[in-house]
Amino acid sequence: MTWLLVRRVLIVLFWCALLAAIAGLLGDGPKGAERERHPPHVAPADARVTQDYTAERAIDTAAVLHYLDDLERARVESERLAAEQAERDAEAARAAEAARAARPSVPSSTGSTQLTTACDGHVIPAYIVQRESGCNYGAVNASGCGGSGCFGLYQISGIHWNGGACSDLDWHSPADQDTCAARLSNGGSNLAPWGG
Repeated sequence: MTWLLVRRVLIVLFWCALLAAIAGLLGDGPKGAERERHPPHVAPADARVTQDYTAERAIDTAAVLHYLDDLERARVESERLAAEQAERDAEAARAAEAARAARPSVPSSTGSTQLTTACDGHVIPAYIVQRESGCNYGAVNASGCGGSGCFGLYQISGIHWNGGACSDLDWHSPADQDTCAARLSNGGSNLAPWGG
């Protein structure tokens, strides 16, 4: 049952109890005749019990209605907090999507993203850059470099990007690729990683 249905049932019970109490006070039926046999200042024992019971029922109904109001307020507050959290989550997802869109696309294992640049003016000589990637920062050879994959302009092994010398860098960034190549080649003086 929903809270709304429970609340309606309790309201109906409250009004029934109230009407029964009013009917008892007005002297309808046998109780009215019985009250006429007793002086007004002396209420019969069963009348006092009925009045006490009616008062207790009214107090109990009010307490239940108050409790239901508290539950309803708590439910509304919980829904408000959930809506705010959902909005924060959606905002975080939008920000993450925007950040992903700002990054160069990740090449598939079967091709490369064309970020072609001039072959001259890099950390290692132009003939090596041309041979390795065709001067393309987005080049990927998924099965190369001993199976760990070769990435970027310099076709640097995935081992260096994942836990190796360049793990603090992002291979998607041309500047980070240049930095990694400089580290691996000792500033361009050691071309052994590329076969000289």
